[in-house]
Amino acid sequence: MQISTKDWKNYIAKLSKLNATAAEKMQQYIAKHGFADTEAIIDYAYGLVTKYGEGSAALSAQMFETIAEMEGAVIQPAVMAQTASRNEVAKMVNGIMKQTQNENVIANAVGRKVKQAGADTTLQNALRYGAEFAWIPAGDTCAFCIALASRGWQLASKNAIKNGHAEHIHSNCDCTYAIRFDSKTHIEGYDPKYYERMYYDAQDRAAEEGTFWSGKSDKDAINQMRRDKYKLNAEKIREQHRAAYAKRQMDFRHERDTDNPFVSNVKEGTITAKGITRSPNGIYVSDKLNIKPKKLQEIENNVTQFKKMIGVEGKVEPKIVLVADTELGKSGGRYVAAENTLYFKVFEDKNVERHMNLHELFHWEDSQQYINAGNIINSDEDVIDYMCEKSKRILDKKGITADNVGEISIYARHMYNAKRFDEVYVEYRTVEGLKNANFTKGITRKT
Repeated sequence: MQISTKDWKNYIAKLSKLNATAAEKMQQYIAKHGFADTEAIIDYAYGLVTKYGEGSAALSAQMFETIAEMEGAVIQPAVMAQTASRNEVAKMVNGIMKQTQNENVIANAVGRKVKQAGADTTLQNALRYGAEFAWIPAGDTCAFCIALASRGWQLASKNAIKNGHAEHIHSNCDCTYAIRFDSKTHIEGYDPKYYERMYYDAQDRAAEEGTFWSGKSDKDAINQMRRDKYKLNAEKIREQHRAAYAKRQMDFRHERDTDNPFVSNVKEGTITAKGITRSPNGIYVSDKLNIKPKKLQEIENNVTQFKKMIGVEGKVEPKIVLVADTELGKSGGRYVAAENTLYFKVFEDKNVERHMNLHELFHWEDSQQYINAGNIINSDEDVIDYMCEKSKRILDKKGITADNVGEISIYARHMYNAKRFDEVYVEYRTVEGLKNANFTKGITRKT
């Protein structure tokens, strides 16, 4: 029996659409919401993997049953494999986030998990009923998939399924598993001998070129095929790399909008700034500050997550101005309540930067509490006096005294001695907030 190229392509096109749709939705979600809330990203990714993974598993089960019926094999209904658990998805997302904040990388990983469910369904049922399987290439096949295809038809075994999952599933690939019960059945266009020749020819070239390091292994053949392909497509690959780099730069690029100026007088002098285009938080950047796009994106992510942590409902959001190191004196940041404006310096140390950003945002929250209590801000001192009194009561209830306030930070101890209880309570919330957000155990404030 022969499965036609048309029927097989129709099948893999449906599988591919599920993978691609899940990946696209993940990419769109992160493009809209950013990377600030990791748990929200995990939840959304898990939802996509479950929904589209179930579709992939169902489609693979249907194909398994169709082939069995065509060959006259008597089987029970194929069992759909379990989609990835939330823990598996969380491990995937967290692992990526430690390396890079790139929505395409996470999106591809989501698509891969969807594809995994279909492949698992095929192999698990093949093992259950003693069927053979083969890896069928599709499209511009990579060296790795050629090596798999060269193995031909194999009897399903536990060696092919590690920890309950099919191996070798990777992104941007339409290759997939086929099964058969009858050795006379084949997929039109799939010739394992052809791929086997490619595999051994690559090993021979590796030996001739002196790149044969580990004996006749998959690794040698795969690496040689990759080198061969790169030589044939070097300029195309370089252009793809240039395009990918340009896209990464575009993702981070924010331009200063000359039509959106900002001017304010602080005690150190006049600050002039421009609004940033495409800034989700309406950030301004001082005319004296040179900031790299990636650093600006980090601050955007901080602000987005911290706003969500604090809550913005019922509050008037502040203007946020990033300033040069010389513009605020020794202060790492400042909130001017009378203007509802936050000033942030930029720090190389991410922990310090998060601490300063959150600290000043808590000052903003305090001013909003002052307003929501029915007060009008005439000067910053109005808010300071109000919050000092309120904060002292809260600190007393929490058992924070002159003897133990240094456990929060050195800065908190200095502020307590200066009777700036508003600063102490803000510092307390900052340290606790960062711990709860799993960013850091806090930093030591020396000033």
